[in-house]
Amino acid sequence: MNTQIDLHIHTNYSDGTDSERELLDRLRAEGIKYFSVTDHDTINGAMAVKKLVTKELIFIPGIEFSCFTSDRGKVHILGYNYDENNNDFLMAISEGQNKRKRKLEKRLEHLRKDHGIEFSDEDYKYIYALTSAGKPHLAKLLIKYGYAAEKKEAIEKYIDDKKNKNDITDTRISSKEAVSGILSSGGIPIWAHPLGGINEKRLNEAEFDARLKLLIDEGIKGLECWYSLYNKNEVDFLINKADKNGLLISGGSDYHGKNKTVSLGKLNNFGKDILKEELSVAKNFYNAICKNT
Repeated sequence: MNTQIDLHIHTNYSDGTDSERELLDRLRAEGIKYFSVTDHDTINGAMAVKKLVTKELIFIPGIEFSCFTSDRGKVHILGYNYDENNNDFLMAISEGQNKRKRKLEKRLEHLRKDHGIEFSDEDYKYIYALTSAGKPHLAKLLIKYGYAAEKKEAIEKYIDDKKNKNDITDTRISSKEAVSGILSSGGIPIWAHPLGGINEKRLNEAEFDARLKLLIDEGIKGLECWYSLYNKNEVDFLINKADKNGLLISGGSDYHGKNKTVSLGKLNNFGKDILKEELSVAKNFYNAICKNT
């Protein structure tokens, strides 16, 4: 692999499986020099990596907010190169974590009421102690108790949010709040996997354009055009939309370690290796880093 950059990576501080040390070892082994940790609604993983990263790697602190738009659509907003001490940014994170805990409570309630599934006090203590509990953590418990043989089965059978009818505004922060917090911190907000992520329905062009207008009005600065699931037509479509709207081009794999099949550094599904120069957002990071070193 000759891909130099991956700006969408999850660790075990959210729903990935790699620790900070394991991730750094994998990045060195794959030859990926520029990277970002973008855990869900938390910067704990990013800050842990920041303490350990060495000079041969260029690290950009990141986060991925789970959001809803003003048209009640689901989106994910990536935030890069923020000031982690900014009050507005920290308030957005706190709200995101509160919403995530509310989502966890609703999922546990769904398991109790609709499936008669309860866990031990020790397991509840474990799941509630997690900063960013998600589907993989619940799936792990369901497998432990014998309700499913593997993670995909557990999620589809018991944790599908379409089935337990979670209110999106009650379990996610608004995209406006996330974007505002990122901007206030001096960071760069990017629309993650804008055509749809893993196990998500693809947007058609009309749906995409309508949502893009809403997010541009709220202040996003770029699109994740290069993404592990996207084919050449989808990548070209997104790059064209970014260029027409004066937006930055970003890219990432959405790597989760063993929790998903996506490989570190895979930024498309047609085998193209990506150099940092192909992501215009990287120029902003590199210039800022060089200025401060």
